[in-house]
Amino acid sequence: MTDTLNRSRKNKNRWLGPGNLPVEGGKNIMLNGIQEWVSEYIRLMRYDHARTVSELMMRLYPDITFSYNNLGVISFREGHGDRALEYFRRAERINPGDCLVLNNIARLYEKQGNRKLALVYYRRLEEKGDGPIRQEAGERIRILTSSPKEDPPAVSSTSSPVPGR
Repeated sequence: MTDTLNRSRKNKNRWLGPGNLPVEGGKNIMLNGIQEWVSEYIRLMRYDHARTVSELMMRLYPDITFSYNNLGVISFREGHGDRALEYFRRAERINPGDCLVLNNIARLYEKQGNRKLALVYYRRLEEKGDGPIRQEAGERIRILTSSPKEDPPAVSSTSSPVPGR
């Protein structure tokens, strides 16, 4: 994957398909494919592989939130909540409407016991999200405002597609 990222940067994200014809949206296709693998590495707790690819993606494509979110998830799972929050907040600065990132920030604040900030982010999710995301945010808001304490859900590395980031 690191070879693919380096090659893509070198060829200015111009990929060829069947018949040596240019592939439209090659950069997004490549990044989405790599993100699927990185998410799988994270799921399998192969954090070193996921970290290596995500750090390279962050250097080569600093405007894509995937890498920051991945590094936040890895940091969180390794017990470094403050570092995770830094990565998630960097992703949020790039794309303030990225529901996955907003959800991870809300969950992290909730896990840290900061209900006030968790509620801020769950409310943003409720505004920006759709379907299940909006429903889950509403449920977390209800729980946080009505019950003393419940364990929050874990942060997630599954990202939405690259376009619009």
